[in-house]
Amino acid sequence: MRFYKYVIDRTVYFDKAIENYLVQNPNCKQIVILGNGMDARAYRMNLPMDLTVFEIDYVVIQDYKTKVLKGINKTISILFCISCIFIFR
Repeated sequence: MRFYKYVIDRTVYFDKAIENYLVQNPNCKQIVILGNGMDARAYRMNLPMDLTVFEIDYVVIQDYKTKVLKGINKTISILFCISCIFIFR
């Protein structure tokens, strides 16, 4: 049960960080989210329609998420799902 609370707290924290940044920087036209996992900010947050979102994560996660969310309307007009391999050193 503790892990779920961590995920919820993390999601709320980053949602608020993005919202605050966009309020303070109304001319911002793009954001990049690294390691976005199954989060669906481009689908569930009230983001500006002219905002471009780049979601970067492992290919298996991006492929699965794209299949699951197929047909669901985004709240933004441009979303790029970019697959990568993270290398930790």
